[in-house]
Amino acid sequence: MIRYGRIPEEETVLRILEPAEERLLVDKTLEVDPVVGAYVGILGETGLRMTEGLQLKWQHIRFGLKQLTVEASKNYKVRHVPLSEYAIQLFESLPRVVGNPFVFVRLSTMERLRAPRKELYAGRKAANVGWVGFHDLRHYRATQWVKHGIDIRTVKEWLGHRDIQTTMRYAHFAPSHAQKNFSLAQQLEIQEIAASQTAGEKQAHEIGGIY
Repeated sequence: MIRYGRIPEEETVLRILEPAEERLLVDKTLEVDPVVGAYVGILGETGLRMTEGLQLKWQHIRFGLKQLTVEASKNYKVRHVPLSEYAIQLFESLPRVVGNPFVFVRLSTMERLRAPRKELYAGRKAANVGWVGFHDLRHYRATQWVKHGIDIRTVKEWLGHRDIQTTMRYAHFAPSHAQKNFSLAQQLEIQEIAASQTAGEKQAHEIGGIY
């Protein structure tokens, strides 16, 4: 029997959207189709994979906690992703279709949205970012998280990576922050060891004092 391994995510030099480019892309796609535009924006805000976004259901959105849940699949475990104020605005702009649990619904058919490439291509052309695909929105969000101080292991969990090495491709976007986190982790480990030793010595002293 021939076994086929999982194809790893590409390890090429990433071309990353700038925040102004990403927001313009969302705005232009919203002009083409409000539902697809919201979908593009939410991918950019949450880092969801294309299919994860398409399969998102309203029951997965917890507005009070500003959080969404990605269901477990064959390859990935359940995870929770924080929601920005902009993401919440986009969700709130979407209509809820009675009898349809999915967040992104094509209103002309009342069915779940499926691979809306035509609308994305029109939006990216208008925004002058013709190279952008759906997965670039995931790269964009990962780099923004890292640039703004989210530690790499938290980014790994939010993105749903199984291997930290996959997430490490984004580490160079904030090398000083990564080093700071590493140093802090070392300090916390030393403090934990010292506290454990102190507790052990105290216990030994108390035992030694019992006659």
